[in-house]
Amino acid sequence: MLPYIIIHHTEQTFEMALFINHTIFDQRIEDKRLASKLLIPLLDDILKKNNLTITDISFFGINQGPGLFSTLRSIIATINALHFSTRIPIIGVDGLTATALEFNNSTYPFTVTLLNAYNNDVHYAICQNKQTISMGYQNISTFLKTLLNKSSTAKFYFIGNAVSIYQDCIKSKYGSRAIIPIPIPQLCSINTIASLALKKFIHNTQEQTYLFPLHLKKHPVEL
Repeated sequence: MLPYIIIHHTEQTFEMALFINHTIFDQRIEDKRLASKLLIPLLDDILKKNNLTITDISFFGINQGPGLFSTLRSIIATINALHFSTRIPIIGVDGLTATALEFNNSTYPFTVTLLNAYNNDVHYAICQNKQTISMGYQNISTFLKTLLNKSSTAKFYFIGNAVSIYQDCIKSKYGSRAIIPIPIPQLCSINTIASLALKKFIHNTQEQTYLFPLHLKKHPVEL
C-alpha cells in the first residue's frame, strides 16, 4: 500500500486528496482564499477519517505552479514546513506541463496551452507531435504574432484557462486555423498531478529538498 497526499489549485479553489497507489480515496475542495487557514486542518481530517497518521504518508505531491501568487506560496510554504518537521518527501509537478500532457490533441500539428498570467499576459506551452518545443510567458498579442512563425498553414489546437479569456483575439488572428474545443479544457486535473508525482517518486527523479513556486512570470514584488 502506497498512501500519498496530492495538493492542487485552480483560480478558484485548492484541492487536497488522499491517493493509495493509483486510486483516489478521499478528497477535499475549498476556496483558494482559505488555503493557508485550512490546509493543515484538512490534512488532519483526511488522515483521521481514513485511519492514517502522518507517518503513513509516503510523499506529498504538489502542483508547483504557475498559479496565483498568494495561494501557491502559502501552500508550498506549509508543505515545506511539514517536510522540515517530518522528512516526508515532497514532489513538485509543473502545472503547465501537466495541462499540456492531459489535453494534448495529436490530431493537430500543434497543441497550444495558455494559462492566465493576468494583465494581458499568458503562460504558454507549445507542443508538436506530443513534444514540448517552447514554454514561457508573454503578452498575449505578442505571443499570437510569434506563434504564426511556427507555421504558415498548420492548425493550432488551443487549451487552457486563458483561451476562455482571449478566444475572440485568437479567432480574429487565426480564423479557421484556430481549433478551440467546447468546452475549453481549463487546467489539468488532480489525477494528472498525482500520476506525474507518483512517477517521479517511484523513479526517484526529483531531489528530496524544499520546493519553490514555478513562476514563469515574476511578481512585481520579485522585480
